[in-house]
Amino acid sequence: PADRRKRIQERADAALDVAKEHAAKQQTKAMWNLGLELAMLAMAAAFAIGMMQLVSRRVIMPLQGIQGAMLKLAEGDFGVAVPGVARKDEVGAIANAVERFKAVADQKARQEAEAATQRHEAEATVQAKANEKLKRTAEERARTAETQAHAVRALADGLKRLATGDLTARL
Repeated sequence: PADRRKRIQERADAALDVAKEHAAKQQTKAMWNLGLELAMLAMAAAFAIGMMQLVSRRVIMPLQGIQGAMLKLAEGDFGVAVPGVARKDEVGAIANAVERFKAVADQKARQEAEAATQRHEAEATVQAKANEKLKRTAEERARTAETQAHAVRALADGLKRLATGDLTARL
């Protein structure tokens, strides 16, 4: 029995040693895997940050430039240069659309200005004709009034002569 206990104890100790060795190997393997996974996580984070910076430089900054150009267009500055027109990607397509919008808006503004100028010129012509007509009417009335005044004076002169007894006076 004591011998048997000793053998069981030795086997138990041997099994425990094997289990400890196995646990140590598993811990080493787990630590290695953890280190590898942390390194991969750090590389993924660095890659993500790099991609965000790339997207920022290649997409966001050009879109901000296009936004600034659009704000200037909204203020009526049709001389603004739209950035990114030469690009062959989606940002370039947006820039080209803004450029077309700028050209159409500029043309429309010029047409509206020309139409306003023509309206002002037409109104000025109508006003000048109306003023000329008023002037002619006033001159005509002045001539008529002068003719009437002359006739009244002649009548008054003739009546005066008749009143003084000159019967040869003509009215």
